[in-house]
Amino acid sequence: ISGRIAFHSSNYPISFLPFPFLIYASFRFKQIGATISIVLLSGIAVYRTINGVGPFAIYNFDGQISLNSSLIFLNIFIGAVTLMTYLISTVLTERENAQAYALENLRMIEKLKDVANIELERKVIERTLIIEKQKEELKKQIEMAQSIQLSLLPKDIPELHDVQIAFKYQPMMKIGGDFFDIKYNEEKKSL
Repeated sequence: ISGRIAFHSSNYPISFLPFPFLIYASFRFKQIGATISIVLLSGIAVYRTINGVGPFAIYNFDGQISLNSSLIFLNIFIGAVTLMTYLISTVLTERENAQAYALENLRMIEKLKDVANIELERKVIERTLIIEKQKEELKKQIEMAQSIQLSLLPKDIPELHDVQIAFKYQPMMKIGGDFFDIKYNEEKKSL
């Protein structure tokens, strides 16, 4: 409809009236919509121009239509319209391809992140098990050191005349640094 209106009369310079519709066809229907719209517009424009109607119908001084000049100007117009429409549809196609590529990359990154998280979790569990085994081994070694340290203490306290010997072994932790201390107190007894 916009093509018929644009090429209906040569009195008004409205040959660019179909441009918004061509742009819309490029956006909405991509290259196929642009191609069909250009073919329809070109058909209407050529038919009207050959019949001497429209903004590109150029007449000679004698009132006859100059078909060569008219078709050259019309061809330039159709070329500009075609170039513009295909550039828009190509840019839109490239944009959609870039978005699809970016989305695919994002999905791949998400998969890699999930794999990395699973691997990290596996390593944490593995290291935790190693630490637990080391902790158990250290606990066994501390218990062994405690039993060795306790075995070095005298089992029986010797009984001496006029001397009292007592001891108390209480390490701060399971094993202690000070092994054994003797405290000697001399007390004078009155007879």
